[in-house]
Amino acid sequence: MQKIKNIHFYYLSGVVTFLFFFPNFINANLGSDWDSYALIGTHLNIFEENIYIPSRPPGFPAYELIISTLVKFSGYIKILSFEQMLLFFQFVIVLLLNYLIYLFFSKNELSNYLLFILLTICPVYVISSTSIIDYSLGSLFGFLSFYLYLYKNKLIFLLPICLAFSVASRLSNLIFLFAIIFVMLFIENKYKNALFISLTTLFLTFPFYYLPYNSLYSIYLEQGIMSQPVDFLCVLNLTNTEMSLLD
Repeated sequence: MQKIKNIHFYYLSGVVTFLFFFPNFINANLGSDWDSYALIGTHLNIFEENIYIPSRPPGFPAYELIISTLVKFSGYIKILSFEQMLLFFQFVIVLLLNYLIYLFFSKNELSNYLLFILLTICPVYVISSTSIIDYSLGSLFGFLSFYLYLYKNKLIFLLPICLAFSVASRLSNLIFLFAIIFVMLFIENKYKNALFISLTTLFLTFPFYYLPYNSLYSIYLEQGIMSQPVDFLCVLNLTNTEMSLLD
């Protein structure tokens, strides 16, 4: 009976999320984060100019690829605009993330579910969730990797895949890999497991960044924007304003 009662908090979080999403969905508004519109710019550059240009440094290839695919696919669905297609996708991602957070809470008998509700209505969380931005998707796969590691030993083979997709969605999500490796090395002394997870995750992540970066680097060399490989390191600078990624 207690379990049934607790699941109601997740349902409530879904209702709250829907109330925040619905106005944006009706108005086909991508959200209040201006980076959402830069993601559309990346899509246009890929399909119109045949060049990958990060929506903002250092690039978020997995999420950018998903967004670009959905925008392209939306042309075949006449009842939804491409903005609404993206918002629906984001809504599903947030529902899944809310459920994952709920699962973490449910693992602790002392959990205060009021804190769970407060988290789902936190302004930072709401703004990030209701905008077309990579935070939610990256967090979903990052925390999913932790959940698999802690509670689902039979599915541990999925851990590097989840970590790789999280990092490919947002490079700073390497923090999830670092955290898991820290636990393996300094708490559980699982050195071989740590090495295997690290190498496998990096191996799976590498193509996501190498393929678009290699294309962008080649074009910049051809156009004379850069003269030597070291110049390309500026793409890793989140505050970079001199690279002229977008006119």
